[in-house]
Amino acid sequence: MNSNEENPASNQKTQITIKIDLDVLNYFKERASEPNAAPYQTQINNELRAVMERNGKGRIKVKKEKDEFDDLLSNKKFLKSLAKEIKKLL
Repeated sequence: MNSNEENPASNQKTQITIKIDLDVLNYFKERASEPNAAPYQTQINNELRAVMERNGKGRIKVKKEKDEFDDLLSNKKFLKSLAKEIKKLL
């Protein structure tokens, strides 16, 4: 198995060169200097992932589907209707 098969894309790190406004970089470096804080590059990555997920990309789709099913399973009217349909089939 190669490394691409072992690790989903969200776990693979890629080195890039990017220009970021100095105040943005300083903000994340300052946050990273706080006790128990993640490194600034990790924080930037996490913020970019949050934007991606808010825009419907990435892992958020699984969560949305789960939330939709949870909503259905907590909906008593839906469950009663489903039970009626199942009884018809039996």
